[in-house]
Amino acid sequence: MRTIRIPRLSQNAPVSALLFLSLLSATLSFVTAQQQIVQLTAVALLAGAAIFSLLLRRMRPAKLSPFELVLLFCALTSAFISSLMGFYGASQYAFVLFLCMISIAAIVRTLSLREILNVFVLISIALLLIPLVSYRPQLVAALSLKISDIGLERFTPFDMHPNLVGFTYAGTAMIMACRTLIAPSRTGKFFGALLTALSLLFIVAASARSAMLGVAVSGVLYIWAFATARGGNRKRRLQLLIILGVLAVAALGMDPMRGYLLSAFEVQSESRGVDSGATGRVELWTAGIDLLLANPFRTLFGFGFRSAEYAIIGFPVESSYIVLCLEIGVLGAALLLGIFLVSSMKMILIGRTGAFGDDGRILQFFGLAIIAFMVHSIFNRYLVGIGNPMSLMALVMMSAYGVRHRSQKTASVTTGAPAVPAVPHTLPSMGNLS
Repeated sequence: MRTIRIPRLSQNAPVSALLFLSLLSATLSFVTAQQQIVQLTAVALLAGAAIFSLLLRRMRPAKLSPFELVLLFCALTSAFISSLMGFYGASQYAFVLFLCMISIAAIVRTLSLREILNVFVLISIALLLIPLVSYRPQLVAALSLKISDIGLERFTPFDMHPNLVGFTYAGTAMIMACRTLIAPSRTGKFFGALLTALSLLFIVAASARSAMLGVAVSGVLYIWAFATARGGNRKRRLQLLIILGVLAVAALGMDPMRGYLLSAFEVQSESRGVDSGATGRVELWTAGIDLLLANPFRTLFGFGFRSAEYAIIGFPVESSYIVLCLEIGVLGAALLLGIFLVSSMKMILIGRTGAFGDDGRILQFFGLAIIAFMVHSIFNRYLVGIGNPMSLMALVMMSAYGVRHRSQKTASVTTGAPAVPAVPHTLPSMGNLS
């Protein structure tokens, strides 16, 4: 009689489970009347994962990375400055952000990169399949480019804003693409590719142009990394890219696709809402910059995280870059954004070398996701946040890379050996997700 082998859970399974529940709570917070309570539940679950990391005594000893140090410092100074300015809600947010970053720092020192990716894959599957079942009529209407009395029908699963939908599914596209490439079986690769395509379809249905642009930029960077990667048959890779390029151009040249793109990227659209398109945002950006320069203290140090909310300044800024300048000052914003950009490019280059196996591939797609987020955030304000699942995942990605990069350099300096990717533990994964 054939025995059935049940996959053994990782010793880090409680940490992974709590991280998954935290991200799921952040997702479901948009469909409940008690949004803040559910979001605080997500923070509590994240803190619970960190506590389990301490109790399991499996945390890898590593100093705080530059990203963690800068964000923790900005959160603490924001809490202090916001209190002085009388923005007590912003001060509370800064303390919660500080708690989240401390929790994330503990989690990424406990879970391996594969375990982190497995959690991200599970939450991405939930983000994709729940709307496919519960929001299918809205999805069909959005893809038909239907214009109702209130304007263009845009896909808004979980009652998210269409721009947040784009931000979220740009992230799931990168996560599922990574899972597709490292899946051990053909079945896993097939379903990974299917869910990657579904992510892109959701972005199109939401008509989230900034997300489309972000994914396109990340796609170009991946093609460059793929075409110039070390090892392998470079001529064969170039031939494959040429074939895919011809197919892409042919698809874009078809009348339905060309008509959709022209409609989606129309700047002065009468169906996308009041002051939609580039003109409306440029005016908001100008107002944000004027507000930034009006107060020298705000210019240098900001008034704290979430001090540039609509309820406080009277208008939405609609750009993470200007928002961060208003909240943590030009110096803090430049330093933090610089770390985002440099880290993401280094992650992409790690995957390009092909030397670190699946860990290098995971870091590469984390970097591509961050690039997509950064491009998207030129037009929106979700880059640094804890109120939605993908912003939390972006913080985890950055922290996971930062601690491994720091450990790499330390190992190289102390031993004189070539740097290798630092993986906390070699343990059985959460199970074969393929």
